Amino acid sequence: MVLKFYELKHYLNGAMRNKLVAVIIKDQIQNNENLNRTRFIELAKGIEELFPSETEELYFIPYCKEGNIISPNRRKLYDKFCNIKKEITKISGTKRKHINIWIVMTIVYTVVCTKDYEDSLIWLRNNVGPDNILHNLWKETSGYRLKDRNINMMTTYLGLSKPTGHILNFNDLKTVFSNKVDKAFSLGLMVQPFVVYVGDGCSFNEKSSNAPFSFYTIINETHFKVETILKAFDVCFKSFHTLNLKYPFEAEQIWRFMQVYFYEIPESRVEKKFLSVKSLIKDLNNL
Repeated sequence: MVLKFYELKHYLNGAMRNKLVAVIIKDQIQNNENLNRTRFIELAKGIEELFPSETEELYFIPYCKEGNIISPNRRKLYDKFCNIKKEITKISGTKRKHINIWIVMTIVYTVVCTKDYEDSLIWLRNNVGPDNILHNLWKETSGYRLKDRNINMMTTYLGLSKPTGHILNFNDLKTVFSNKVDKAFSLGLMVQPFVVYVGDGCSFNEKSSNAPFSFYTIINETHFKVETILKAFDVCFKSFHTLNLKYPFEAEQIWRFMQVYFYEIPESRVEKKFLSVKSLIKDLNNL
């Protein structure tokens, strides 16, 4: 990814530099390389040779002493290594040089990978291309982006404003579906039809600039795009009855309420009764 970015732009930005450093340090740790002064110098020179626009000093400046003035090892490669060493000490409770491989893998995930995601999210907020990097970073960060419900995706991530932005949304839909499948299987259940909307969760006003701009009913791996949120719920509800499916257990009371109150389909004798649904319908009828 870093190489492709450099081939297109002929330079590295901050996010790409951080990703490059993370990849190098991760590789050195996993291969049990002795990261001493000489090795850091070799790595920094190698970066400058591979990426002529970069400078060796940006990645490592060794310790030096002039009189009473001491300058310690520093810059990107060494700083990344030090961050990982701190985490190793926290997790292992020791400063030993030889760390169990499982501890190494934990560090790589908690320090290197997490930082990569932060850098990738910054890149996505400020860039719309090139497309190959955009789509790769979009896929890599789905687990972080989809958990953040307090932002307006359309205004936060510039790539969504492109004519091809719908491809990014579709990739997120596939991720959502995959997560639901994994959760259902872990509970010994199957994934039932469900509704997805794309856009800002704070407003359904079509005139609002923050309004959702597309709605879907998901049945198995088929995505039915519909005109409105009401249509999405209508298609979803009818699919339960057409395909003879049970309501999902986490939303059974909501669908049962819709069945009785909006669609006026009475509950059968064998169906589970919900006192809350019965009470709500009674209160609404008394208004």
